[in-house]
Order: sequence, then structure tokens, then C-alpha cells
Amino acid sequence: MSYFFALGWIYVPGVAYLFQPLNRIVFSWGTFDICRWRISLLVNAIPGFVAFGTMFILPETPKFLLSKRKDERAFAVLNRLCIINHRKDLKSFGVTSVWQDNVQEDQSPPRCCLIQMWLDTKPLFKPPYVRPFLHVTAVVCCLFFVGNGLVTWFSKLRSDLTNEKETMCGDFSCEPRNNTSGADDKSKSNVYMDGIILGVTALSTFIFTSILLVWVKRSLILFINSTIAFLCGFSLNFWTNQHAILIALVVFLSPMACSISLAGSALCDVMPTHMRANAVSLALTFGRLAVIIASGILGFFFCMQCYVVFNIFVLFAAACAVLSWFLTT
Repeated sequence: MSYFFALGWIYVPGVAYLFQPLNRIVFSWGTFDICRWRISLLVNAIPGFVAFGTMFILPETPKFLLSKRKDERAFAVLNRLCIINHRKDLKSFGVTSVWQDNVQEDQSPPRCCLIQMWLDTKPLFKPPYVRPFLHVTAVVCCLFFVGNGLVTWFSKLRSDLTNEKETMCGDFSCEPRNNTSGADDKSKSNVYMDGIILGVTALSTFIFTSILLVWVKRSLILFINSTIAFLCGFSLNFWTNQHAILIALVVFLSPMACSISLAGSALCDVMPTHMRANAVSLALTFGRLAVIIASGILGFFFCMQCYVVFNIFVLFAAACAVLSWFLTT
């Protein structure tokens, strides 16, 4: 499933790269101009429409339904999946019902949905779940802070680099440059191509992670990814070759961003079924808060203190490696 995140990273800059040679106004329909950006926006919305339709087709998780004592619905979902996969129903295999032992008794739901949300969330901050929940959530926040926080600014960072033989921060300029139209289009095309390279690297990382999961424990993969990211991020303080900077930056970001779903699955391992959805949702909420903080730090302080700000992200990668090492899953 995570491969589609990387495909999205390839899809968006790929569309921009293909539409870049077109005129700003492709054609006009009366007084309405069909601009290049409108077509690009429409094409980028296609996966969203597909995802919206898919949500009404995909079934609910049978194990979740069983944890909520909805045995008949769980059986119906499993029977549907069995017919799709094997062209036979469950009764053909001698299965007439499904159930789960030791299901927690449902309490009468309160009238206020906010109270219900609090009652569902409160067990996460009580023993024996509070320690593993906070541990994995800290890993998720570090991954979001670096992976998504810095990826959001990837195109901006690449477009503001000059061609001088300097390090990334020594080469970075926040001053507006007066480019000719042709030079500006070429610069944008290079940035779009850099985005495609980032997406291809992320897809390769996902595939490599899938292979590693056959033999290697999840926490070790998280440690390896974070360590590789830390080393590449730290090296950006010294590299002066532009190609080396691009490779190091891409390898710095990809393992961190690609480890987010892996850390979320680790949270599923340490939580019982009926608490997993709340635990993952809350962890991702904290992670997205980390993205907002990271984006704010970059936006306000990167131009003034580039080395300091960038190395904060490197330190978060190092912290993620340390936290991942002590994970038990």
C-alpha cells in the first residue's frame, strides 16, 4: 500500500514536467481561459476522485468487527473476500461462522461524542499501554518532522540553490534572482526532475523495505533507515558538488518519509485490536503537528540560520535512530 505514496511523489512533479512546455493559456472557451495550471490541477485531482470512490468499495476489517462483537458483519466481509479470491464461499470450506474470544465488553455509549472520544483515548495514557504508545509516537513524530517537514520544502530548497561550488547552506540564497523566461523554465524543469528522482528513490526504499521485512525485525529496519538518513544529512554540511548534494538530500529524506507507515504498523503490534485505530490516529495527529512545527521553523529561520536549522533536522534523524534501537517490535 505504501508504494502508492511514492507513486504520488512521482506523479505530481511528472505532471508538472509534462505540462511545463505548454503555453500559459492552452486555449480559450469564450471568455474563459483554459490555463496550464487549471489542467494540471484537474489531472492531479484524478487520484483523489479514485480514492473517494474506492472508500465505498473496500470492506471493513473483519478483526475490528469481531472486536466490536459484530460477528455477522465480519462473516459477511470474510465471505465476500473468499469469493473474490477463491471463487468459492466460506461454506464450501466448512466455515459457517466466525468469532473472537476474550472480547472486551462494550460499555453503554455516552450521549456526547466528545466524552466518548475521551473515554476511548484515556486508556492510551494508562499502564500498560502508555509507555509503548509514547515511545512509538516519539519515533513517528521524528519521522514526520524530517520526512514530511523537509519534503514539503524540497522543491523550494532545490529551486533556490545556485550553481556555485558551495555546500548546500553556503549555496542557498533567499534573494530573488532575475532570470530570463527561458532560464526560469529550465530551472523549473530541473526542479520537477529532482522531484521525480525523489519519488523514484522513495519507491525503491519502499521495495527494499518490503524485502528486508522478510528477514529483519521492524525496529532494526527503522534504525537502519534513520542511521542512513542521519549520515547523509550530516554529510550535506560538507558536500560541494551539486550532484552529490542532490543524492545526499534525496537519501536523507526518503528513508525517513518511507518509515512512517512502518512505525505506524509497529504501533499496531503493541496495541490490542479495539485500541489500534485510536492509537494510530493520535500518533499521526502528533506527527502532523510536528510537520507544522518543522515547516514553521524552515519558513521563518532557514534563511537567517541555515546551518543551525538544517542540523536540527539531522539531530531529529539521530534521535529517531536511538529511539528505534530500543523498540521491541
